[in-house]
Amino acid sequence: MTRAAPTPGTAIGSWWEYSKARYRHVAEPLEALTDEHGTKVIAKVTGEFPGSPANSPTFSV
Repeated sequence: MTRAAPTPGTAIGSWWEYSKARYRHVAEPLEALTDEHGTKVIAKVTGEFPGSPANSPTFSV
C-alpha cells in the first residue's frame, strides 16, 4: 500500500496544508522494519512545534 499527501481542496488536504505551513515539519527516517504485515518506519520529526525534535511513533507504509 502506498500513501500520499492528502488531496488539496478536501478537509484533510486543507488541514495538511495548514499544518505544513504552520509547523514546517520534516521527517527523517531512522529505521524501517519489514515483516509479513508491511513496513514500519520510525522517523525523527523536526519543525517549529513544542518538543521538536521528536521521534515519531512507528507507522506503517
